[in-house]
Amino acid sequence: MKILKNSILSIFAVLLLISSSCKKEEIEEPAANIPTVTTIQVHDISNTTAFSGGEVVSDGGETVLSRGVCWDTNIDPTITHSKTEDGDGAGYFSSIINGLSMNTTYYVRAYATTKNGTGYGSTMSFTTTSTSGFYFTPTNAIIGNSVTVSFFGGDEVTFTQGSNCPDLTAMATIQQGTSTIIYPSSVTYIDSKHFDATYNLSPNTYVGTYDVKVGFSPCSRTEYSSFSITN
Repeated sequence: MKILKNSILSIFAVLLLISSSCKKEEIEEPAANIPTVTTIQVHDISNTTAFSGGEVVSDGGETVLSRGVCWDTNIDPTITHSKTEDGDGAGYFSSIINGLSMNTTYYVRAYATTKNGTGYGSTMSFTTTSTSGFYFTPTNAIIGNSVTVSFFGGDEVTFTQGSNCPDLTAMATIQQGTSTIIYPSSVTYIDSKHFDATYNLSPNTYVGTYDVKVGFSPCSRTEYSSFSITN
């Protein structure tokens, strides 16, 4: 009887050891890896658009099915909020953020999704411009080269060639004070909301910060500063 009792206790101990070992293995099982992503600084911010992007540094061992940036007016947005879809796979990508409201602060971060889940980059904030109409795509210009600047009318400003307003070639100037005025060498009229102007910067052009001005009377004049010309 004693032998039978000892055998039963031995069997119970073995079963308990096996059960404990299985639980231990379940606890220590590593979690699935999600992608590692970085967010690119937001730039070229306007009334309703901005540019960003990111880099998928690591895919976590699985194929990246989608990537882009997500944004919202609340901090730490996710892919359940507004987002772009900028291809798949690892590496760098660029994103255009559209449909924004004027003079509003947004939060944006890059994301990448695999079958294991979604990884996010760091969150960055930016504020859309508060101008009611005209804005331009800022481009740093180098003396001795030509530079093309894109002008956009926004919600309330339209551009007209000829008729009641001076030709766009005379309208779109970049100038430093009143002494240095650079007129575009050519203008490509896209539509009433958009034209591109090309400027030839001679070796004698002054280095510094310029104003960008559009329009002469009877057209309304709109201007921006912080157009940088460097050597």
